[in-house]
Amino acid sequence: MNQSAQSFNDILLYAKRKGGLFTSSKYFYLSSIKVEDAQIENCIIFLTKKKSFVLQFTSQEQKNEWKKEIIDAIQN
Repeated sequence: MNQSAQSFNDILLYAKRKGGLFTSSKYFYLSSIKVEDAQIENCIIFLTKKKSFVLQFTSQEQKNEWKKEIIDAIQN
């Protein structure tokens, strides 16, 4: 089962992929998220009061792009 995250203007959508469908989606307001580098290569930790999770990216460049975009969105 794959998991996916999508960032919008003010929320981060987190869902699990089962077959060709996304299920069990949750969302978090960006203002409630804290972002940290993980000890695992190409990973970021997202911390919220209700759930914390790690996203793994295919490259350091992709990780850095996501991290910058999320932090910029949180600060604005």
